[in-house]
Amino acid sequence: MTKKELINTVAEKANLPKYVAADAVSATTDALTEALARGEKVLLPGFGVFETKTYPAHEGFNPKSKEPVLVQESRRVIFRNARALKNAVAK
Repeated sequence: MTKKELINTVAEKANLPKYVAADAVSATTDALTEALARGEKVLLPGFGVFETKTYPAHEGFNPKSKEPVLVQESRRVIFRNARALKNAVAK
């Protein structure tokens, strides 16, 4: 599903004009991004949890030259789905 398809679906399900649904979808993604950038956990009951995880620096290797390379510490977004979402997808 693309962002445009999501906006159309939200507009249809909420009986909203498309421009209002587009603003709502954009505001939602902006709010999620800002909260995750601050290191906050975002809990959406019945859907799941978005959170960040810090991966420590470690030594890796260049697959082409096989030389050791230092991989710097990084933060990544992880998602854990709720049981309701898991069950809905499994059906």
